[in-house]
Amino acid sequence: MLTRESLTDTESQLAHNLAITLVKQETDVNEVGKVIAYLRSIVNEPDAGLRFFSYLKTLVTHGRQIGHSGRTAGYYRSIERACNQYLQNQQTNAQTMLKILGWAMRLMRYYKVIPI
Repeated sequence: MLTRESLTDTESQLAHNLAITLVKQETDVNEVGKVIAYLRSIVNEPDAGLRFFSYLKTLVTHGRQIGHSGRTAGYYRSIERACNQYLQNQQTNAQTMLKILGWAMRLMRYYKVIPI
């Protein structure tokens, strides 16, 4: 499996579970890409994981003002819940979170066309 080349077994499972959860909730993959871009911009800063989860809360709180469609706030809620479920234990390692999220986004595109 391709994901195992750059992920541990645990990280691979987290990426798959995260992707499946987000696809089942019909989350827009582009919104996932935006939160990945934020994490990438702070990944080497102190407390990047904590800041990432704080950013997700901000998106959920202000999603209606930020969003371009009526569904954006729901996408942010889905992303926050899924990240809390699957990435919370990785919070102290932002590089690992970024790697898992990147693979989850790729897998979301796959799972949207291949039945889960």
